[in-house]
Amino acid sequence: MRKGQALALVNVAASFWVDWDKQTFVAPRIGLGAVAPKVIRASQAEAFLEGRKITPEIMAEAGGVAVNDAKPISDFRASAGYRRNLVAVLTKRALEGAYALAQAKR
Repeated sequence: MRKGQALALVNVAASFWVDWDKQTFVAPRIGLGAVAPKVIRASQAEAFLEGRKITPEIMAEAGGVAVNDAKPISDFRASAGYRRNLVAVLTKRALEGAYALAQAKR
């Protein structure tokens, strides 16, 4: 059992539909937690992804765009800069995971 609170440094969730004929993102949604006073959507990253080809490079670029939506703070758990780096990395991973799931269920 844990002694104390378990608080996230950053969390990211992603979902989207896939246009299998064009291999593009449709209606992408990205949620960011622990980088603002409440859970927020990475609307700039969502707009960036809409209609784009699904590639690892585009997913990584979307992570960089998602950083612009985050407003992290520095505290004793992590600096704001570290949290921004996590947003970029975790956004890419969340998109990759969602795409892998879509491919498996296809």
